[in-house]
Amino acid sequence: MMIDMVCSGQFRRRFLVVVVGLAVFVAPLLRAQGIAPVAAISTQPKSADRDVARVIPFEVVSIRPSLPGHIHGDFFTDDGFSVSGMMPHTLLTYMSKRLEGVPDWCNAEHYDIVAKVAEADVPAWKNMNFKQKSQAIQPMLEDRFKLKWHMETKIESGYELVIAKNGSKLKEPTAEELDLRAKDPTPGHAIEFGGTRGGPMELTGKASGMDLLIYYLQEIFLHAPVADKTGLGGMYNFKLAAAPERNPNAPPDYTPPVVDGPSIFSAVQEQLGLKLVPGKVPVEYVVIDHIERPTAN
Repeated sequence: MMIDMVCSGQFRRRFLVVVVGLAVFVAPLLRAQGIAPVAAISTQPKSADRDVARVIPFEVVSIRPSLPGHIHGDFFTDDGFSVSGMMPHTLLTYMSKRLEGVPDWCNAEHYDIVAKVAEADVPAWKNMNFKQKSQAIQPMLEDRFKLKWHMETKIESGYELVIAKNGSKLKEPTAEELDLRAKDPTPGHAIEFGGTRGGPMELTGKASGMDLLIYYLQEIFLHAPVADKTGLGGMYNFKLAAAPERNPNAPPDYTPPVVDGPSIFSAVQEQLGLKLVPGKVPVEYVVIDHIERPTAN
């Protein structure tokens, strides 16, 4: 996924991150790993506990080729999913894991998609959050794109996120903030991502789960896998401002913009009371065994 950060006339860009583009949120959404340390464990329920729900499949799906262009549409609607100009690769990111074996055409072709759940399922669908609704994408891919896949776990160089020596600085949300998040559980609405031109990237969590913090550390700041070893399973408020590390996957001739800000390693420790420790971490992959262009409507 990709985020297009556009500077305004005052060089200010703040926006709520929505799923499409960065493997959205979608991704946004890696499960916490490891054993919780004794200190600083929240008594709030883990975010994963709130995501237990049956998968509601789409009853009717229309997929048509579209001309290349910017992605637009309502995405998840009150009764399904609607988008124009989406690449199959972006649909695959809704499976919330790193991908391997995606053919080139999945990054070159664009489709208009309108999908709706059964009328009887609309009330339950309306009450689902983004992560729960995303589970309907996989059956659609398997049916219309003939997707076949399997999971692999690889041990790779990355970082473990742990609680720093002096303890976590993450703030507990107020009752009002938790109530607001319960009414609007869309992951992107718990995170504000932006910054100033030439300044550090800023990440602000508002009653956000650790999964979102981990996601942005991986995809925006470190470009490397991160395993959550904090044991903090609740919802928190936080603000992180730091310069990202150079992306090792960027083209050789790419010159990143100069950013004046603290390193992500010092910022995480000083601003969040957490620490990034280099190490070997498990990374889950969705390996694509087979995928075809979508069948006709």
